[in-house]
Amino acid sequence: MDIVKLVYVQDTANYCRSRGITITVPTLAGDLNNARIRTNSGQPYQGGRGTYRLIAAVYHRLQQQGLLDDAENVALVFVSQTASMLGMTIEGVTAKNGAVRMATYGAIRFEHSASFKARILIL
Repeated sequence: MDIVKLVYVQDTANYCRSRGITITVPTLAGDLNNARIRTNSGQPYQGGRGTYRLIAAVYHRLQQQGLLDDAENVALVFVSQTASMLGMTIEGVTAKNGAVRMATYGAIRFEHSASFKARILIL
């Protein structure tokens, strides 16, 4: 992954999380395009699958590097257009030892821990 993309998404997530802001994925795509950051094939981001894949790749890279707080910020800041339109609130919980991380989007809870990669619970 291009380090410029990683740092841009990481810094954006950290900035927004420190201010309690969420960003829709299409908005991130527009920001990437305005910063002249393109997909691997040189095309502008459209706010679809490629942008979601970038967010996921940044999340996983940060986790591999042990930057768990930054990874959590990436997971919580960028939301789908649908979540934004429905006014879903985001609540993140992290155990002190980092064993369990979860985010609640309305009636959906995403959990991640060492014992399982991730699971989605409908509340």
